[in-house]
Amino acid sequence: MNEVAAYSSDRRAIGVFDSGVGGLTVLHECLVNLPHEDFIYLGDTANFPYGPRPLAEVRRLAFAAAEALTHLGVKLIIVACNSAASAALAQLQASFWTPIVGAVLPGARAATQVTRDRRIGVLATEATVRSNAYQNALHSLDAGLEVFAIACPRLAP
Repeated sequence: MNEVAAYSSDRRAIGVFDSGVGGLTVLHECLVNLPHEDFIYLGDTANFPYGPRPLAEVRRLAFAAAEALTHLGVKLIIVACNSAASAALAQLQASFWTPIVGAVLPGARAATQVTRDRRIGVLATEATVRSNAYQNALHSLDAGLEVFAIACPRLAP
């Protein structure tokens, strides 16, 4: 949340997007931790779920969501969808002036802090596992971790 807190003097809303409603858990945490902020939530239920789609299609959908939120004038975008963050976060950050953060690195940090045996299991959508985003994030934090990533095709639906 430190990245988000830096934008508190700007009264524009923070945009949050997900492929459906799972990102509402991220929005809830934002509301609890940033009670004076306004939020716009975009749930792309027309294209839900993103997980089984090819990474290029997930990227296209993520770009469309980010574009919609920037047109609404948000000051920050939170990619609450792991599939979208895994497939497109770096490209989104490079393509938009609006700061964009995702859920992968914070999740990886949390996992590395609680593991006792340096073995971490990742249960995620097919797109998230295919992207290697969690595996890369976890290994960037601790190269000695043993990571087991399992695609769960029915996770989102």
